[in-house]
Amino acid sequence: MHKVNRWRIQGTSALKNRIGLNNNSRYNLEDWIIEQADIKSGMSILDIGCGTGKQIKAIQKRFNSRIIGIDISLDGLDFSNDSTTLICGDFDQNIISGKFDRILSTYAIYYSKDMLGTINKYQKMLNPNGMLFLAGPADGTNMEVYSIVNSLIDQLGIKVEHRSTTDFLSAAEIEGERVKLNNHVHFDSPKHVMEWWSNHNSYIEELHEQVENKLPEKLSLTKNVLGIKIR
Repeated sequence: MHKVNRWRIQGTSALKNRIGLNNNSRYNLEDWIIEQADIKSGMSILDIGCGTGKQIKAIQKRFNSRIIGIDISLDGLDFSNDSTTLICGDFDQNIISGKFDRILSTYAIYYSKDMLGTINKYQKMLNPNGMLFLAGPADGTNMEVYSIVNSLIDQLGIKVEHRSTTDFLSAAEIEGERVKLNNHVHFDSPKHVMEWWSNHNSYIEELHEQVENKLPEKLSLTKNVLGIKIR
């Protein structure tokens, strides 16, 4: 069983809000992914679950590459240009063919109904010497907020799951080189932390006030990232 936390389904609006609040991070995630995926100009790139295009836009700024992005939500697909093609659809479905030098999925692949089957499908679409690079949450992510939330769940006897994050894919589930980024996002007030949490899939509305009251004035929130290189 894949231990991925999906307590609520979030839309494009919530995603955009989280992206804005996550910008004050210690390391730039998009630059790290570019480095780990060894992206170069001239490559053909597919981004599955591209969302609002944050990774695609970072690549466009640095490289001359042909990029295709797929996402199930039409709302965020408003950034196409001469070198980028955007497709609205479910990446679980066979909506694209061809071969690519790099296939990326950033915080998206675990929403697949058959994650390992979907990974295998896209791995077969790699060119020789190509790479499928997956990125997602790693163990310990959001632990500062989750420790507060879990203590309140126990204290108040609320019948909901404890909040936690484990690696989105274990080494036993998929072969590939595993790399980690130990990152943090800095918040300068409890209000900003709550803006982030209320747009996250772990949010519990009935605990909003209690969690906010227990937060420190400033918080460095753990955002560990697991990357997997599959060839």
